[in-house]
Amino acid sequence: MISAGKKVRRTFAKHLLFVGLIIFGFLATFPEQVFSQETEVTPQPATVTTLRSDKAYKLYIEAVANYESAHEIYLQRKSQYLRFGTLKSRQDAQEATEAMMQARDTVVISYFNALEEHLTNSTGVPEARIESLGLAFDAETQWFEEHKASITSATSLEDLVNKTKEAESRWKSDEGLMYEVLSTISYGKILDFSSRTNETFSALRQKIADIKQDEREEYVFSEKKFDILGRWVSEIEQRITQSKDVQLEAENKISEFATKKGRGLNSYNEVIATLGQAQTLLKEASTFMNEIVREVKTKEQ
Repeated sequence: MISAGKKVRRTFAKHLLFVGLIIFGFLATFPEQVFSQETEVTPQPATVTTLRSDKAYKLYIEAVANYESAHEIYLQRKSQYLRFGTLKSRQDAQEATEAMMQARDTVVISYFNALEEHLTNSTGVPEARIESLGLAFDAETQWFEEHKASITSATSLEDLVNKTKEAESRWKSDEGLMYEVLSTISYGKILDFSSRTNETFSALRQKIADIKQDEREEYVFSEKKFDILGRWVSEIEQRITQSKDVQLEAENKISEFATKKGRGLNSYNEVIATLGQAQTLLKEASTFMNEIVREVKTKEQ
């Protein structure tokens, strides 16, 4: 009995706390483009926050605090049981263990809810993708709700150990889903950035075409200047095309989480690095568009 009590661990909950805080501390934002005839293409932060997502995150933090408190009580009761071995200390230890395990399941549930809210309010992620991942979250949340409710039915510390192992196994199997969601949120930001880059680029090309047709003296450029602008436009097209290729590479990496081929945090870091490459290419395209704007506004000598 004593050995069974010693085995009741918080390994996966500690891992959950660590991953959760790291994840929500890493809310990458990607630049937004704004273009008009009178201004440059200016990066602006594109972030999405809602009261619901903020509330969900606060509930997660509260659940973690409650779990830590319950775990401290569990350690005390376990120590007393190991020291005295009385029926009363045994009962106290079992009740404290149950409370700790229920608090731990609440952490998992609140974490799923917070992450799902973050996904729902993310930028650029297709609705169909949000719905499918949301259904997966709902299934996992229900499993932990049922597991939490079943804890009080345990008749011994050995039963509680087994239930801990069940929850830990389930948590580990959810790793791919969590990293898929986190990768998808970051990917959505790049998709949104890419879409707005394309819109801005189309507007810029149209402006150049309009200038070619404009016969007003201040808008008449030499063929040499139009050749320069044409080459710069080609450079922008190249960056945008390269970015799309890198985005496809990132999407393929994300799909590996669903097929269990993803390697957890390592694969997630690879996705983020790949998206960073796509972002860099889009930033270069934005910089080149700024150059074109300045060139258009510069009078020929």
